[in-house]
Amino acid sequence: MTHVVVIGASLSGSVAAISLAQQGVRVSLIDKAPFPRRKPCGEGLSARGLGELERIGIDITRYPDLAWGLKGYRINSGSSWSTISDRSGLVGIRRSELDAELISYASKLPLITIHQAITLDSIESDAEKFVITFGRHAITTPYVVIADGASSPTLRALGKKLAVPASPRLGASSSWQITRGTLEPYVHTSFISGGEMYLTPLSRGGVNISVLGSKTLIQRAVHPALLREIVKSVATQLNIEIEMTAPPLGSGSLNSRCHGGHFRGAFVVGDACETFDPCAGFGMTHATLSGRLAAEHILKAQSNSSRDGALQDYSAAREHIARPIRGFTRLTSTMMSSRLGRIGFPIAAKTGVAGMVSHAVHSTTNGEPLRSLLSLVGGLRERAYAEGVTL
Repeated sequence: MTHVVVIGASLSGSVAAISLAQQGVRVSLIDKAPFPRRKPCGEGLSARGLGELERIGIDITRYPDLAWGLKGYRINSGSSWSTISDRSGLVGIRRSELDAELISYASKLPLITIHQAITLDSIESDAEKFVITFGRHAITTPYVVIADGASSPTLRALGKKLAVPASPRLGASSSWQITRGTLEPYVHTSFISGGEMYLTPLSRGGVNISVLGSKTLIQRAVHPALLREIVKSVATQLNIEIEMTAPPLGSGSLNSRCHGGHFRGAFVVGDACETFDPCAGFGMTHATLSGRLAAEHILKAQSNSSRDGALQDYSAAREHIARPIRGFTRLTSTMMSSRLGRIGFPIAAKTGVAGMVSHAVHSTTNGEPLRSLLSLVGGLRERAYAEGVTL
């Protein structure tokens, strides 16, 4: 029986491991952290992401304490809030609780062995196999799933490159609790100096606050006292009072891409493969999609004994789902970072155009024509990524 090693047990890694085990493949699921644990995340998940979880038998919507239904977005143009309605099935969900749910689910599958709080000692590869050592274990395997997040240490150990934009956007997220008032079930986006702030309602009166933008802004956003000052004015506009329940966590460069996808037997998934602006729940959605695709193509490789062919097919399939996401997030982030875009957003919201676009992109059905159009946008300017830098 093939033994597959999955490095990284968060969303994409757990989905890949569960998908493989359900098809009879033995899996070692490794993570350097114990669970539950926090990680920087926008904590929004689209209907497409929910659908991928349902594929492996996890219906998050059955647990209202876990997933909080959202009706779309509200954009603050300075003097008023514009509403973008989207009933496709968006939810706000605490990443630590979702990861814990997946780990719990995976632990019940006899073919998965979970190793938490374990640091990878080494990974070596040749034309036929990987040799992975951690703790007192040494596993030889023809396949490895790399799911250890942005700035992946595993990819660095294998000498692979990460391409980043010339002017990368950075991010930070923090956890808050509403102490007075109510936040409507929308992702509330407010433009601030150097970027944007996103308030995503969660269950039990929780709120995720993510800040995206320039390095200068994020340096302020990871400082609790300075972040409170930034949040205060937005909370006042929304007529709520909130308290920080966990300090902010900073992320690496957004919109970075791995250019080591075509090396034998290694399937790179989630943020290790590509990061997105978490403006619409697409980071978590891409994680679930890429994790499932990696598992499918490992199974195909087993059946036809072609690792290279399966990896190329995986890369093509992942690019097919990544391009419209890339196009959507590029357009959104470009509009939000420009004065013209900030003027145009309220107009698009009031005419219903923005809601139609959002619903089509997030929905599991009826969105293919628009996703094809966004794929064209997502396929542009690839040269900038091809000229990436070594980590």
